[in-house]
Amino acid sequence: MREGAAILSRAENSGNAFYMNEPTMPLVSICTSTFNAERFVRRFLASSLNQTYPNIEVVIVDYGSSDGSEAILTEHASRDPRVRYFRRPYERPIAEKFAEAFQLARGEFVIIPGIDDWLARDYIANAVRGFSLHPDVAGIIPRFVSLLEISHNTFQFHDEHTFPSGVYSTGWFLRRLYRYCLSFTFYALVRRQDAIDAMEYFLRNYCNGMSVPPELRTLYVKGFAVDIEFFAKILTRYKCFIWDNSLTFIKIIHAHNVTYDLKPFSSFLGNIQYYYYLMLSYRYIYKPEWNRFYSGMKIRLGMEALATSVINFFRYNPHSSFFRVPGTKKQVSDFFWDFSVFEIAAVIALVIPRIVLRSFEFVIRRLTKRSTFAKEEVCEFTAANFLDANGRFNT
Repeated sequence: MREGAAILSRAENSGNAFYMNEPTMPLVSICTSTFNAERFVRRFLASSLNQTYPNIEVVIVDYGSSDGSEAILTEHASRDPRVRYFRRPYERPIAEKFAEAFQLARGEFVIIPGIDDWLARDYIANAVRGFSLHPDVAGIIPRFVSLLEISHNTFQFHDEHTFPSGVYSTGWFLRRLYRYCLSFTFYALVRRQDAIDAMEYFLRNYCNGMSVPPELRTLYVKGFAVDIEFFAKILTRYKCFIWDNSLTFIKIIHAHNVTYDLKPFSSFLGNIQYYYYLMLSYRYIYKPEWNRFYSGMKIRLGMEALATSVINFFRYNPHSSFFRVPGTKKQVSDFFWDFSVFEIAAVIALVIPRIVLRSFEFVIRRLTKRSTFAKEEVCEFTAANFLDANGRFNT
């Protein structure tokens, strides 16, 4: 692990001079889809086309926008050959959009930010350098920074997710995927063919799988779990991947990018149902490919389901009606049907310590939030992230 971090540090210091010794620079496709997102389109194009890495294309598939998106994208595509604009007459399920964007891409490597998100200025350059130094890795995962849009093109720091830079094993990832819900690994730079195959697997086994409950299939069609399945599926072909904090992915939080809402908090049924759907999603990942991690995944999610239910009982609805929603017994039975006696005992033994730990973590976060918030905001509002000191987007 330490060796991996040291290798990345030497590469980061080399700067763009790294490419001086490269005979060719692989094409990288920045892919996205859009629907009536006119106010984000120019920002997305500006951040993508101003990458320090020169050999890119921007693939945008428009699914029937009726606002000004078509005019903006057509105009950019006509004067910049790096912009490839495709228009479709109607909306499609989100997983199908991702699959089509990857199919249309021509790059050796791909990434698929949302139309409202963007990549730091040197994201592609640093990611390609990582692949050049470590050609056997599955992908390059960035720092994941989320911002709140407080007014048009003006932002406020919200959160950051990352791990120390280095080369990590597939086993390391699988032991943490269900513990930390590493959904932001969806925004890694990966090989185009791996991305195509992972999305086809999701469509075939999740969106159209015969064993998937109909209500869960509806969520999959809207994009539920695609972000946790994507990189995990790609990892089935590789032994390791890179986490590189010299890459920053900027994720924007606002009302427009919520595609589903399970609202699990107000009843015991809702809490258990949410974790049941999550566990089924992980089951399709772990059971066929990595069965040795399967039991640990079940115990962890069982513990979190019960701990979250107790916490939300006191937080949202401290009344007996919390447990009396019709269908609760069946949902609990469905959740635990695949658990052994040992796994159920482990869940019960771990629930109370988990509640205590989460309560303690909540208090600590509340006490340190303001100072940490101010520090991180200053760190993120830089020209490298297309932001000025006041949090405004600026190329």
